[in-house]
Amino acid sequence: PYGNYEGTGTLNDNLSITFSDIYGKMGDSEVKGTYSQEWTPFNYEFILNGQCNPTDINNWMGAWWGEIWTDFEFHIDDVPLGDFIISGSWGEESNHSTVGEINVSNYKYKGVDLTNSNIKINVDAKQTILSLNQIEHSMGVIEGLVKIPRKAARQTEQFKFKMIGDFPLNDGKNVLGDFIESFLDDFNVTSIRVDTHGAVDLRSKNYDFPTTSDNNFQIITDTDKNGSWNGMKFSSFKGTIKKERNTLLVDFPTINTCNGKVSLFIDSNLSNNISNITLKSSNLKLSELFDSIKSYQSKTNKVLLTEKSSTSISENGVIDFSVNATCSDFDLMSFNGTGKIKIMDKELSKIRLLGLLSNGLDELPLPFPSGTLK
Repeated sequence: PYGNYEGTGTLNDNLSITFSDIYGKMGDSEVKGTYSQEWTPFNYEFILNGQCNPTDINNWMGAWWGEIWTDFEFHIDDVPLGDFIISGSWGEESNHSTVGEINVSNYKYKGVDLTNSNIKINVDAKQTILSLNQIEHSMGVIEGLVKIPRKAARQTEQFKFKMIGDFPLNDGKNVLGDFIESFLDDFNVTSIRVDTHGAVDLRSKNYDFPTTSDNNFQIITDTDKNGSWNGMKFSSFKGTIKKERNTLLVDFPTINTCNGKVSLFIDSNLSNNISNITLKSSNLKLSELFDSIKSYQSKTNKVLLTEKSSTSISENGVIDFSVNATCSDFDLMSFNGTGKIKIMDKELSKIRLLGLLSNGLDELPLPFPSGTLK
């Protein structure tokens, strides 16, 4: 963008220039510092500090610089404070380096509202490193590290990320990429604690984890916030999601739901979309489980039980179950396996669970007087 510049310095014997005192206002940026310029080769160096919108210098730094900031949205009335050393040689895109930091308030990253943070920047010929320190948002604080390879290095180097802290899940579902977003879309919870790292092959246009076997990530997470997965409510959970090559492992040993506990382990082969699943529960309140299943049906349009199945469910019924099964494409309707169910309820004869229990246990040829099993 257009700007105004002032400088005081020296024209040296070899016609190189050294400005020891410069001021510049360009676009939303207003900085002070020093500048030097040589001519054989065209080496330059800026040392700048002040209000600095990184995108104001896109035309100086080349396409690689603009790529860094495409996911950031800065507020025009709250321009970041920057402190940079920028050097290189004009006309040689691979020969720029930048070291510095930005202190920024009230901005967005991939649509997430952030209130305050410090971003350290280190750019060389191979990669850009963004250290995101003490990122504050409405749900807490998170820190991160992003390594973005320059285009020339993307045949061998991957986009790498680390993140730890309070992650605003509902607002930040697309921060970690399309494949992870496809899982997070099923959740409704304000925030979770995360400790995650991974690597993405940038040669894959959409960073598609399943089809690009070199992509990998691990997410260790827990929350004590009330939320839901596909309409099924929970009060807390703790678990790990891990992707290595063509395998995805989901291990949630503790999910508190329906006044009881559930554990879930999934081992998925992403080449054929077949998953082996182990699911166990204890002391689930039967009425709340039926309500969760109905919410799941409403959310996914998949029918697991009919209206008749939930008639006359008492408030005191409790259910335990365990299932070992396989399914395809994470579709609960494609379950194929074995398990066992234990139900404790004073009105047991009225319960029909997923169509698997008979209308009335009185009809079974058991040696008890009629009606006693109620």
